[in-house]
Amino acid sequence: MFNNKNNRYILLQLALIFILIEILDTYLDYILGITFVHTTIQIVLYLILFLISFYLFDRHYKKKIKVLLTPELMKILLVINSSTCKQIMPNNKYLLLALKITKPTLKKRLDALTNLEYIYYEKKGNNKYLKLTAKGKLLIK
Repeated sequence: MFNNKNNRYILLQLALIFILIEILDTYLDYILGITFVHTTIQIVLYLILFLISFYLFDRHYKKKIKVLLTPELMKILLVINSSTCKQIMPNNKYLLLALKITKPTLKKRLDALTNLEYIYYEKKGNNKYLKLTAKGKLLIK
């Protein structure tokens, strides 16, 4: 999960914020002792930590959440992957027969997958075959 530079940056920010809140909490504990005011301040500090972590998550992952694939698109990726494993070069006609959908529907879904860079067309002779990109292979695994 934290192999990406942005992910490590978020983790570092959250850790620093948590450490600062703990230092402030310890200081307030020393000054005020365990009182109602201290407990209220502690709850407010943890609420601020939650809001900051929610903001950081939203800022960095908003695009990724929007790109979640529908089951139909995922099924196309799985069919392409399984046919490639069986040494079959899938094309549009193969997918039409395997998925039992219409040609316009297949075209729209394949366009969506190519725009998201999960698949690409490889031309061999007069035929165009579908292949998974590295991003598509990563999504399957």
